[in-house]
Amino acid sequence: MIVLIALALVGGAVATSQLTTHNQQLTTGETGSTGSLQKASIFSWWKKTPAAVTQNQESSTQILADIERQLTTASKSGGISPTSYKDIDTKLKTLESKGVNTKNARATLARLSVGGREAKATPPKSNSVAQTLADVEQEIKGMLQFKGINPSVYAEFDTKLKAFEAKGANTKNARAMLKKIPVGGQETSAQKKSENGPVVDKERIASEPVVWVYHHDQNKWVPSKTPPPCPALVFDSPVDLTKAYAILYPGQTRGNSIKDYKAHGGVMFKSDNTIDVRMPFDGYIYQGARFLQKGVLQYGFDAISECGIMQRFGHLYELSPKFQKLVELLPEPKEMDSRTTVLRPFVYVKKGELIATKIGVPENAGMDWGVMDLRRENEAAKDAAFREAHSFQRWYDNHGLCWLDYLSEKEQAIVKALPGGDGRMGKTSDYCGRPISASPVSANISEEARHVATGSNMEPPLLLKSIGVDLGYFDAVTGKAGDFVFTKGKLQFGVLFTEFGFTIPANQSATGADKRNPQPTFLLPLGTKVRSLVDGVVVAIPKLYSNDYSIHVAPSQDTNWRYETEHVINPLVKVGDTVKAGQVIAEVSPHDSANSSGYGLVEIGILRGGNPPEHICPFAYLDPSIKDDVQKKLSAFYKSWEEYRGDSSLHNEAAQTVVGCLSLDPIPG
Repeated sequence: MIVLIALALVGGAVATSQLTTHNQQLTTGETGSTGSLQKASIFSWWKKTPAAVTQNQESSTQILADIERQLTTASKSGGISPTSYKDIDTKLKTLESKGVNTKNARATLARLSVGGREAKATPPKSNSVAQTLADVEQEIKGMLQFKGINPSVYAEFDTKLKAFEAKGANTKNARAMLKKIPVGGQETSAQKKSENGPVVDKERIASEPVVWVYHHDQNKWVPSKTPPPCPALVFDSPVDLTKAYAILYPGQTRGNSIKDYKAHGGVMFKSDNTIDVRMPFDGYIYQGARFLQKGVLQYGFDAISECGIMQRFGHLYELSPKFQKLVELLPEPKEMDSRTTVLRPFVYVKKGELIATKIGVPENAGMDWGVMDLRRENEAAKDAAFREAHSFQRWYDNHGLCWLDYLSEKEQAIVKALPGGDGRMGKTSDYCGRPISASPVSANISEEARHVATGSNMEPPLLLKSIGVDLGYFDAVTGKAGDFVFTKGKLQFGVLFTEFGFTIPANQSATGADKRNPQPTFLLPLGTKVRSLVDGVVVAIPKLYSNDYSIHVAPSQDTNWRYETEHVINPLVKVGDTVKAGQVIAEVSPHDSANSSGYGLVEIGILRGGNPPEHICPFAYLDPSIKDDVQKKLSAFYKSWEEYRGDSSLHNEAAQTVVGCLSLDPIPG
């Protein structure tokens, strides 16, 4: 039987054991702190949030549902902290200002005890050692309520207390409290000793699964007792990979510092976040975390098999009933605080059992998944330079596996055909090696573009030979400008064309805040044909939240770049097809017809996968064969439209360095 647990003692002290967090701006690589504990953004994805008013309403409904779920959890745990009460109250007021009915949430909030687990306010800190120590004592006191603390938390407290002791401070009370707290499912070294020597709880050790402990003095993981042999390391993916959009490879630095190194990877989806997550094999869940990301609850679990295979699941959004009961044992969720807590008694989970039904956040679907072999170090760790650079978290980095290689042959073929989700690293990984192209990079592009196609350059590999639709000069007799049909009717922003970088106001944005448009948007009569932007291969056709499609064309499967025609219906191509720029591939979607009767929309984009993925302005990358013509026609289009509508302020061409681009800066999403 394989058992899942996760623990890392640091030679009597402890190694970091922290679930992944998501940076508030959804950009990996940044680090921050919560209290005195460091947290790092480990996995990131981002796609644009729909701007339509109907989606704004859906977003408000989802936010209310999250609040009600948080309140239900708080009611079961006995109360809520003043900080969380204030945060929820503020969110409810925002929803109420939008006309959302918050009656049920208000009733639940009114019944809650406010105070709960929140520590009493401490005096403002000064340079006094005594006052600083009092703060630490308060933190340790707060940890006494839990069944155990993360090994990294214990190590942090121990380090602090040693620093105070070096200054002559009396840490007796703090040390006494710290001794009472179980650490990572085991007693601290101080707890194991008495005047008569070591005390070993043989009954507990016999009843518990094998616990793997990292000993820094030996530079290796050591099991608490003889582990069973591991079965063949071939297992199912926890998610349906046929729905995946891209793969974040394990063993990559996803930021500007080695501190941003990720021993695990992730799976990205460009659909809604309704994705089932299932247990790859039998085992026990050991520790977990719950935290808020922009007010949305996120969950994660750390695990390790008795035979020594560790797994990490992160950014789960909606859990199965069994796992929901588990997280109710965790501390009250806080914004961006993903520190883990030991979950005891250990809960057994069978292979194939449902863990979660939704991942990421509603408009951004993705999850973390990592696999580490604690029995032995990986090939990367044999390199002296790697070992030195990764000494700060060698218990993870030296043991990470390229989990893509341990899937079934069928699933390996799927994931290795998908692009790498990190725009800079692509598929290059210390664990998985440098990629061998699943399909050759197109022979008709330059050597520079060939490097771009594998993620080694920041410029897109291909220039647009089409803008996806026919743009012509306005004909007052027909009322048309190519495919565009002028109208005096109601339009969401009063225009048929919304530029890259256009600011969508907060009251019409699904995020509730001003948002820059990452994809130029065309409003066209329903039935209008949509054309490929470039010559290339169709690499993906994901179905979107709006029940329509996005067709992605690229020079090859291995590139991190995507040329998008988004929000289309009736696609005429399939994945693997070769297409030419200007070739009809679909029709505009009726997605926006509620705002513009008789009109559909299509968005065009150049997307660079990364952390987060970024869009760049397509009109800045027009092929010379169409550049002058498109720019002249677009300038004429602005003028004709403003004259037709009698409003000269509809298009601010003076602010556009390149016609069609209100900004040349990349936009996340």
